[in-house]
Amino acid sequence: MKSKRFISVSKKLSLIITSIVLGILFTTGIISYNKVVDFGTRFNGEHTKTVAVFAQSLVNGDSLLTVIKTGEEYSPYANALREKLKEMRDKTNMKYLYTFYKTDNEFLYAIEGGDPQAEDYSPMNSVANFEEDDLPIIGNTIGNKEVGYTAITHDETYG
Repeated sequence: MKSKRFISVSKKLSLIITSIVLGILFTTGIISYNKVVDFGTRFNGEHTKTVAVFAQSLVNGDSLLTVIKTGEEYSPYANALREKLKEMRDKTNMKYLYTFYKTDNEFLYAIEGGDPQAEDYSPMNSVANFEEDDLPIIGNTIGNKEVGYTAITHDETYG
């Protein structure tokens, strides 16, 4: 007489193999997901670095310094730079593209490549509230002239 608790060897073997296959599939899925996220982060970061390098080529440092010192946000040079940055921002699908400068204790916006009438426009000399995680990368960019990037983030205000 067979017991109702008796499980055949074939069912046990089938259960073990199924569990192993599911474990392998789960592990493979997690590894693949992490690789795709890492690739996306690197791809977007490299795209951003490329845009930054091209944007840098649009800026005449001496003219921008004059604009910053005089505070003439709508001088002919500032207007021309704003238009060039806006055009590049639109062509490369960037949300923001701007220049900024550092004072003794804070970062301030200089010229933004956006519409001055837009709600999220940052006027000249307004404080750039960078995330704490961004500051080492910004410092490295300024100090070593190396463009870097952070992981992809989402902010309710800025996207």
